[in-house]
Amino acid sequence: LTGAFLCGKAAAQAMVERGRGGRIVNVSSINALASEPQCADYNASKGGLHSLTRSMAIDLARHGITVNVVAPGWIRSPMSAPYLTEDILSGRQTFNLVRRVGEPEEIGGVVAWLADPDTTYVTGATIVVDGGQTAMLPMPTTVDFR
Repeated sequence: LTGAFLCGKAAAQAMVERGRGGRIVNVSSINALASEPQCADYNASKGGLHSLTRSMAIDLARHGITVNVVAPGWIRSPMSAPYLTEDILSGRQTFNLVRRVGEPEEIGGVVAWLADPDTTYVTGATIVVDGGQTAMLPMPTTVDFR
């Protein structure tokens, strides 16, 4: 959280001095929205980043600076690799609506859209990129309602 604060502050100061507005995009996690067991420190830090994003959006709006946060779900990365079992990777274990792990490029596309100079009406927002994971209740994978 300290790093995001200091980077955001430095970026905002440069944007204000330049006088042309700008975009700040933070990257968090769906753990800010739904807490995971045994991850209190991680969950709290992600929740703090969402609050920081909203606070910065309020303070920087008058300078034409938008501030948003992207909240990814399971994304294929070195951090998630130890947890991505064959059942998850094959889609046999359902943890989201699209039945697959997201790719880094899918997060990059959302960040690029938020950073676009034409995206001026989105600020203080959380954009969830999780394949619909937070849209559904956790269900045992053995339940078949067909």
